[in-house]
Amino acid sequence: MALYTCKVKLPDAPNGTSFPLPCPAAASSAGDGTPITTTCNPGSVSVSDLASLCPGDCNADGRVRANESLIILNIAAKKLENTPENCKKPDANGDGTVRANDSLVALNIAAGKLGCDLQPK
Repeated sequence: MALYTCKVKLPDAPNGTSFPLPCPAAASSAGDGTPITTTCNPGSVSVSDLASLCPGDCNADGRVRANESLIILNIAAKKLENTPENCKKPDANGDGTVRANDSLVALNIAAGKLGCDLQPK
């Protein structure tokens, strides 16, 4: 469970570029303003071009496998949250909603029946 989220705006950069995420002055407070002890671990964020991924490539390794179609089916069934951590590109048709048919598309890509352009092979 995430206790917080943040958005980071990055400059245009080539795929694979990493940017440091320092935390020099970490601080937090309760709703009434009372300070809360806060620690921060610096990290980094990497740029990836999700548009270039094949639909159903959940782990962004450049291949679609049958198990990734099951991940997408679980997202469609609301058994898994639709997050990039669970699947990078679950929405095959780009309509903004993950449905069972997106899982079938991924399975057909994994089986070699469809290409990444969703055209029959």
